[in-house]
Amino acid sequence: MKSTSDVGVIIVNWNGKHFLEKCLPSIKTQTYGCSVVVVDNGSTDGSQRYVEEQFPEFTLIKLPSNAGFARPNNLGIIELLKNPEIQFIFTLNNDTELKPTCVEELVRCARSHQNVGAVQGKMLNAFERNQIDGSGMQIFWDMSALNRGHGETDHGQYDREEEIFGAVASASLYTRQALERVRDAQGQFFDEDYFAYHEDVDMAMRLRLLGFSSYYTPRSMLYHVHSGTGKQRSPFKSFYVHRNRYYCMIKDLPLLLLIPTLLLIPIRYMVLGTSLLRKKGAAADVSKKASGGGLIGIVLRAWKDVIRNFPRMWKKRGDIQEQRVVPLREVVSWFRHYRADIATIFYG
Repeated sequence: MKSTSDVGVIIVNWNGKHFLEKCLPSIKTQTYGCSVVVVDNGSTDGSQRYVEEQFPEFTLIKLPSNAGFARPNNLGIIELLKNPEIQFIFTLNNDTELKPTCVEELVRCARSHQNVGAVQGKMLNAFERNQIDGSGMQIFWDMSALNRGHGETDHGQYDREEEIFGAVASASLYTRQALERVRDAQGQFFDEDYFAYHEDVDMAMRLRLLGFSSYYTPRSMLYHVHSGTGKQRSPFKSFYVHRNRYYCMIKDLPLLLLIPTLLLIPIRYMVLGTSLLRKKGAAADVSKKASGGGLIGIVLRAWKDVIRNFPRMWKKRGDIQEQRVVPLREVVSWFRHYRADIATIFYG
């Protein structure tokens, strides 16, 4: 790995030493040099000692407790942007393993297009390595999002470099220019009110509203465990995804889109209810694992937060919509062109 670079990498970690043992060495073998910041969320599994002893050249930021995803990444971004040479920030989950040219190809793609906000590579399943984990973010009208191609066998169907709705922050290269523009009045890049999950959907939408585009390049490749820390279909993850999707709706949708989108709310809950009655689908799986009222308890807690924080979200909305530079018709076109599959959204 080259000693100097214009790329800064941020890895947020919480009791993931077993993940870091693959992730961090794969960064050192990159063909493109990186400055690395590890932000540790108060781990008790020896993660901090491992980083200090094995990777003393990396910057380690120690937090006293689990601060989620948004705040640690913001701290990492602030630290890296102190260096004027840094032009790209690569947010990277700890449960990843990079192929040697991963970063180099992300940078090449970013420099090959105009008004780039973010770039994502091809993510493959860490266990089934011919299976796609994700190839870009797809979006639905109610701000639900999917990883394009997730679970599909890789037959080369996503081997074209192209524009996507947004990049998934588990492995997303953001340009300095875009981050400096998207930074809000509180000095935040990712919205820290989200804590974890869906903050990258919010980021993708805000970048687009500011006129930035996101791209996917299959030439940049990595392996991803997927929900290695948060666990797939867990009550913890389901609560934050459910709540934060409403935060995205309130903040990011132009008013003429927000009003009709509200009609999808009862439809979605009818589908969730059907899933529970049939004891099939993602909703039923989550409800089995959840305590304190099951899925209904998760929904009620999410709505409690949404109502309580509505004034703050509405204020943020004012700032976001005031800075919007794209017309409504273009916003509508995103939801058509990069549309997520409704069956997968509703039934999982």
